Amino acid sequence: MESVHGRDQITNGACSSGPGCFGQKVSNAEGALYQFTAASIGAGLIDGYTQAFANNTTIAEAEQQVMKWMPSDATMGALTIDHHGGSCAWATITSPKLARLFKNPQIGDPSGRVWVEFGYIDAALNQVYQPNNVQHADISTIPASSSQSC
Repeated sequence: MESVHGRDQITNGACSSGPGCFGQKVSNAEGALYQFTAASIGAGLIDGYTQAFANNTTIAEAEQQVMKWMPSDATMGALTIDHHGGSCAWATITSPKLARLFKNPQIGDPSGRVWVEFGYIDAALNQVYQPNNVQHADISTIPASSSQSC
């Protein structure tokens, strides 16, 4: 990530918006962010992050941008639209390559599955999903579920 996108370094080498910030600055209704923020690293691998998109990014464009950074053998499942604690859309991405990498006991997920949640935070701090205005995707090895709030 760092070699491709660069890294935001500020006082004492800390990232200004989480443990890892990479890529270009992206401005949307959520603010001025880096393209990739809140990167979590397990066993030397990035196993979660938030990806920012410009205002009015369609769900198809957001899916394409997320998949750009996945292994070439990755596939995204169907979207589930969730209205529990706001609204969002989520899907799973599976990859045999991720299965090999994530079976490491420090990550412990031999399924090779990551979850991605699409939406944005509005001015009232509500999680919102609109298919023609996706402003971020949260990617994680932690399972998403319709019983959890967006």
